[in-house]
Amino acid sequence: MNEQLDLLPPSAPPVNSEDVALLISVLAGNGWMKTPEVAAAPEFQLRFGGSKMANFERKIRAIANRSEGFVLSYPGSPGYRLTVEAKIEEIQTATAKLRHQAGQMIQRALEIDRVYHGKQRLKARPR
Repeated sequence: MNEQLDLLPPSAPPVNSEDVALLISVLAGNGWMKTPEVAAAPEFQLRFGGSKMANFERKIRAIANRSEGFVLSYPGSPGYRLTVEAKIEEIQTATAKLRHQAGQMIQRALEIDRVYHGKQRLKARPR
């Protein structure tokens, strides 16, 4: 049996404006909410019930990414929160971490380009 490994993860789940409005309404007035808390909200269950937690995680992340900045989250954040309800320090932390992550990704892309274009060679390892 020949099975191919998926080299690229599946694309992000589709998100529409109703999904964004739903996440905003679930987060409103609730401070930071972790993925399981958002997924357990009755209105979220009504719309997306029956999904596995991994699918909820991907869906909520995709919705937050599509929220045009209204939903605050970042690597290492305590969950999801409405930007308009966040403290200035939380917003500053989010933007600093996202900019740092973006810089790291750009640096990695440049390094890959250098190798691809032959400008960077693999250094021999001592034996």
